[in-house]
Amino acid sequence: MRFRTRAGLTAAAAAITLVVAACGGAEPADRGGAASAPGELTTLRIGLVPIVHVAALMLGQEKGFFEQEGIRLEVQYASSSATIVPSIMSEDLELGYGNITSTILARAAGLPIVSVASADTSSLDPEVDTNAVIVRTDSPYRTAADLEGRTVAVNALQASNYVTVRASADQLGAESSRYKFVEVPFPDMLSALATGRVDAATVSEPFVTQAQRSGDYRVLYYNHNIAGTRPGNLTDTYFTSEAVLAKSGNAIEAFRRAITKANGYASANPDEARAQLLQYTQIAPDTVPEVVLPNWSTEPVPREDIEFMLRKMQDYGLFRGDVPAYSDVVRE
Repeated sequence: MRFRTRAGLTAAAAAITLVVAACGGAEPADRGGAASAPGELTTLRIGLVPIVHVAALMLGQEKGFFEQEGIRLEVQYASSSATIVPSIMSEDLELGYGNITSTILARAAGLPIVSVASADTSSLDPEVDTNAVIVRTDSPYRTAADLEGRTVAVNALQASNYVTVRASADQLGAESSRYKFVEVPFPDMLSALATGRVDAATVSEPFVTQAQRSGDYRVLYYNHNIAGTRPGNLTDTYFTSEAVLAKSGNAIEAFRRAITKANGYASANPDEARAQLLQYTQIAPDTVPEVVLPNWSTEPVPREDIEFMLRKMQDYGLFRGDVPAYSDVVRE
C-alpha cells in the first residue's frame, strides 16, 4: 500500500466515471453557457467521494429530481475533494462534492472556487456520527491523549477530517499538535490499521459500521461533530468555479434546486438512502441497516459553521496569507 503525504490530482485509476442518468437524449453541457433547447437535458459533470454522504444525490438521481430540473449528471469518483478541485479548475468537471476545508483552502490559495449548495452536516445525535477516529480493539489507546506522538490516518491532509480530528482531540483535552498525520484513502484505512502501519484511522461511513461489525476495531471518538459538541455541524458542500458560474449559472441554479429536493427526500426516507450504498460501495448488504447517516441539509450554506471552520483552520496554521471571509467562499 502506498501512503501519500500531500494531496494531488488523482490518476485515472483513482476516478471511475459513471453516468448515472437513466435516460438518453442529453447533450454535453454548453461551455459557453447557452441554455439547452426545450426538452433537452444539460449535462453537468460532477466529482464525488464514494462515501455515505453522497447517497442523497444518488437517490435524487434515481428519483428523477435532476431530470425534472433539466439536468443530467455525469459522475466521477475520487479519493478526496482536494483531488476534485484541479478538475474543476481545468473545467473537466463543472461541480464537485467536498469538505468545506478543501474548498476554503482553494479559495485562500487564489483559486476561484465557491460553494453553491449545502450537502450534509454531522449527525444531529451527539452520541454518534458518520466520521470517527478508530483504533484496533486490542490497542492500548483509550483516550484522545493516548494518540499523542502516534500516527493518525486521514483521507486528505489539511482537509475537514484533519481539522475536525484536531478540534475534537483538543476538545477532549489532548494536544492534537502532537499527532503524526498521514494520508490514506478511505478504502485502505482498515488494512492500514490491521497491519500496524498506522495507530489510528479516521474513517467515514460505511467504513465506521464495517469496522465495528468486524469486532477488530473500536471507535475512540467521533470527529465531525467535534466530539459531540457540535451536532449538525456543516461538513460538506457542492462547489464549482466562478468561471463555470459565469458560463452555466442557470444550470448550477437548477442543480441547487434539485439537490435541495434530493437532500430533503433522503432525510425523510433513510432506508431508501441507505439502499443506494449498494450501488457505489462494496458494503455488505446486511451492514446497510446499521450505517449512520449524515443530516442532509436543505438550508443555504450556514455562515456560522463556515466561520467556525475558518477559525479552526487559522488556529491550526492552514492559512499562509489572508483568511478568506464567508462571502469569498460561498455563492448563495
